[in-house]
Amino acid sequence: MYTLTIVIPVYNSEKYLSKCLHSIIDNQNDENIEIILIDDGSSDQSPYLCDLFSQKYKNIRVVHQQNKGVAEARNKGLEHAHGKYIAWVDSDDYVSPQWLPLVIKNLQLYEPDVLIYDYFLDYSGRLSKQTQRFKEGFVSLESYIYELSSEKRLHSYLWNHIMKSTYYRKGCFCSKNHVMEDFDFFTLVATQFNKIYYLPTPLYYYVQRNDSLNKDASCERALLGVQVSYRRYKTFLDKNFRVSKGAYWLSLFYAYNILIFHNSKRIECNRILSQLRKDVLFIMLSHQINKNMKAKILLALLVPQKYYKKIYLKYKSPK
Repeated sequence: MYTLTIVIPVYNSEKYLSKCLHSIIDNQNDENIEIILIDDGSSDQSPYLCDLFSQKYKNIRVVHQQNKGVAEARNKGLEHAHGKYIAWVDSDDYVSPQWLPLVIKNLQLYEPDVLIYDYFLDYSGRLSKQTQRFKEGFVSLESYIYELSSEKRLHSYLWNHIMKSTYYRKGCFCSKNHVMEDFDFFTLVATQFNKIYYLPTPLYYYVQRNDSLNKDASCERALLGVQVSYRRYKTFLDKNFRVSKGAYWLSLFYAYNILIFHNSKRIECNRILSQLRKDVLFIMLSHQINKNMKAKILLALLVPQKYYKKIYLKYKSPK
C-alpha cells in the first residue's frame, strides 16, 4: 500500500496541467506515493499531456473516461487508489515545494485521520494567505465542527484536507447536482473524525480565475447552496454539536443577490426573504455576522426588489 494517493481530476486543463504536475513531481523524494490523473473527457490537449507524464513517471497513472463531471471523476479516482491517505489537487491549481515533504512527514509522524493545512488564494500572481483559527497540533472534533459549520475560515475544500482512505466509500461523491458534492461529503464524514491535525503552513495555491457560470448555473448553485448549508446545520445540530448558523444566513443572502441580479422568479426571492425575516433578530444580535454584512442583509429586507440591485451596487462600491 502506498502512503499517499494523489488524485487529480482533469478537464480541459491544457494551459495549467504541466505547472500543476511539476509542482508535485519536482519535489518528490518519497517513492511511496502514486498520482492518478482522471481525464474526464477533455476536448483539448489534456489527454495527450496526461499520457505524456504517465509515460515519463512510473508513479503516475491515467484513466480516460467520457465526460461525467467532477464528482464521477473523483469516484473513479478512488476506485483506482491504493494509498493509506488520499490527497486531492485540482488540475488548474498548484502546490508549494514543501507540500509533499511536509505532508508525508506529518502523516507518518502523527498518523491523523485528517491533516489540514493553510493555503493561498492566487489572483493572477497576487497572493492572499488563508489561515485557520486553530493552533498547530491536534484539534478537537468540537472545534473542527463549529469552524466547518461557520464557513468563515475553514471551508469544505478537499484539497486542504488529506484523509485516510477508509473515510471514502464507493461512489461517495454524488453527481446528481454536479455542484457542491464536496460540501455534502464533509457534512457526512466530518463527525466521524477521531484525530484531526492542523499544520499552519500555506501549502496549496488556489488559483482564482475569471471563468464564470452562466445565469442558470449560477442560480442553481446559489439555491443549492442554501439547501446544503441548512442540511449541514441540521445534521450537526441533531448530533448535539455546537454549531454556527452564520453560513446558512450568508447562503440565503448570497442566493438572493444572485437571483435579483439575474432577474429570476420573484417567488424564489420572496421565499429567501421570508427565511431571513424569520431569523433577523438572531442575525442582528449574532457575533457570527460582521456589521457590514448585517447592514447589507437589512438593506435586502427593507428595500423593494426593483430598487435593490441599483442601491446594493452603490452601497458596496468603494468610497
